[in-house]
Amino acid sequence: MPKDGYQLEGENRIKALERLAERLGKDDFPTAVTDNLDPDLLWMAFSTDEGEYWGEAEREAQKLLNVYYGSPGTSRPPVAVRTVERLTRSW
Repeated sequence: MPKDGYQLEGENRIKALERLAERLGKDDFPTAVTDNLDPDLLWMAFSTDEGEYWGEAEREAQKLLNVYYGSPGTSRPPVAVRTVERLTRSW
């Protein structure tokens, strides 16, 4: 076990982040978000593939995204705006 706990590295980390992004309906995450995700939680979700752990990872990632996009100087990608507009028009 690594000194700082369980950590995903290289290709496995990329796969885990891609899976998490897919579960949240995102193409990818800003580096500021991925750098602040709990590495032990990401490892647990990826290695066990249990919905409970993925759910925890999703909630943490969403909180980080909310903080990231709420910070001055950052904005949501234009595609997010178009998606919301399209969804509100369809109702």
